Amino acid sequence: TKGCIVLTMIFGASPSRNCKAPSTQTALSKVISGAEFADQLTDQAMSLGADVELEKVVKVEKADGIFKVYTEEESVFEGKTVILAVGVKHRTLGLEGENELIGNGISFCAVCDGAFYQGQNVAVIGGGNSALQEAVLLSDLCAKVTIVQNLDYLTGEGKLVSLLSTRDNVDYIYGATVEKFLGDGELTGLILDQKGTKVRLDVDGVFVAIGQVPVNDAFAPVAE
Repeated sequence: TKGCIVLTMIFGASPSRNCKAPSTQTALSKVISGAEFADQLTDQAMSLGADVELEKVVKVEKADGIFKVYTEEESVFEGKTVILAVGVKHRTLGLEGENELIGNGISFCAVCDGAFYQGQNVAVIGGGNSALQEAVLLSDLCAKVTIVQNLDYLTGEGKLVSLLSTRDNVDYIYGATVEKFLGDGELTGLILDQKGTKVRLDVDGVFVAIGQVPVNDAFAPVAE
């Protein structure tokens, strides 16, 4: 690790109101939080000679076998190798006003935020395993859970579909996509397009579960 620079990049992951760090257990230690584990890994890398810089990478270029890494803080780092370990972020619907409502009615994590909607009505966007798992958890907390799926059927595992079929407070809207988020500063509902028909769905919260995307925009010119 001599001559290694570790750039810790904060890309603005989707915020949650009260997301707890997961716990982990190493073979050599007791149960610790994910944050503590990350700190230990950082300490280990530094003890082996790595330098750690807390900066956001905005561009990477390669010329004559050398990579140049540019950061938002206007630093430039050079090296023969760049290792990308930037993770993923939640896929959004890309609708107008969506970013402003994240944390104010729009969420991506039922474990993190489900308790805030106890006894209320929520919608889950998506029909795969992630969406169905969110719906199962939320059905234990919320008065009503409506699953909005763009297809005419659910694509998640059969055991999750069967489990949800036993929940009286779970409803489904098939063949529908979200056209608009309603609410000024706080989500109040959705406008759906169900096969050409506009449908209004009044909910207190929406959990978007349509997958994740890699955080690799800054590396597009050099990454295969």
